[in-house]
Amino acid sequence: MVDAGAVGSRTGRLVFVCHANHCRSPMMELLLRAALEAAGPSAPPVLVGSAGTYAHPGVPAHPSVVQVLAERGVDASLWRSTALDVATVRAADLVVTAAAEQRRDVVALAGPEAAAKTFTLLDLAAWLEAAPGGGGPERGVDALLARAAAGRERSGPVAYERDLPDPMGRSVRQFRLCRRRVEAALVPFVETLAGVSPGATRGRRG
Repeated sequence: MVDAGAVGSRTGRLVFVCHANHCRSPMMELLLRAALEAAGPSAPPVLVGSAGTYAHPGVPAHPSVVQVLAERGVDASLWRSTALDVATVRAADLVVTAAAEQRRDVVALAGPEAAAKTFTLLDLAAWLEAAPGGGGPERGVDALLARAAAGRERSGPVAYERDLPDPMGRSVRQFRLCRRRVEAALVPFVETLAGVSPGATRGRRG
């Protein structure tokens, strides 16, 4: 099971997934946790974790991940990897993958019912951005799912299963670029989960 930390109406469960749970998914997990904590105690309780489809449990985050997260004031030094299992997928309200490959792996692992709640990060972020309104009184994972569905319907035939590029084996600069892409993608997540007005978190990108 994912070692999820509570941040904070129903408690929602959100799990980020990549291949080895060594780079992209810990970035997503820790950056979202930090953003929700910064939103204050008014944010609904959300259990945020991460796992890898081919992870070895107990492995520290990649050193470059630790470095680029520390540049944002996020401590990843004690973080450790988790292997994805069926129970984690079934317990989650939403599974967000780094790439289409992991989305297919999640569905293969947990069955076709997992497809309805498993999306790539960049797809989900695009649908949230496309949704009308947002940042209203409804908050939490249920509001996020509703907003994503509205945005997907409104956006029509757009690119599907967009991948977050993997910086593994590349320079620290590429890890920073990955972090910036994650931060930008998470803006509408925070706006919806915490009920923040649209645009209020935009200045945190970059």
